Amino acid sequence: MILTQQFKELVEDVKGDMTNGQGGTSSTLFLKTQTGLISAVAGTNIALIDLTNTDSSISATHQMGTAIGVGHNLIEFEINNGVDSYNRTVKAVYAKTSRGEYNVFHTFTFVVIV
Repeated sequence: MILTQQFKELVEDVKGDMTNGQGGTSSTLFLKTQTGLISAVAGTNIALIDLTNTDSSISATHQMGTAIGVGHNLIEFEINNGVDSYNRTVKAVYAKTSRGEYNVFHTFTFVVIV
């Protein structure tokens, strides 16, 4: 059971490094080697509003309020620590306006392969 405890600690350590989310405008398809945004939108690199974990997964919510990212077609998103990116996901185009908030949900599932 030492492996189980170390696995939980790994999840906690990664969660401890995740602080921000950011949006971008590139529609370039996702590649496994890409972890950062291709065309980041300034002002969208903001603190996560929710960050929770289980023994083997992390869930993060990046919320762009009414004044954030306005006028941009948001397509790509990442979770980062303010500088270093943990992932890059490409979604359907969202034309951000000041009429509402936009929430992006990320889930990271950790798997042990032996």
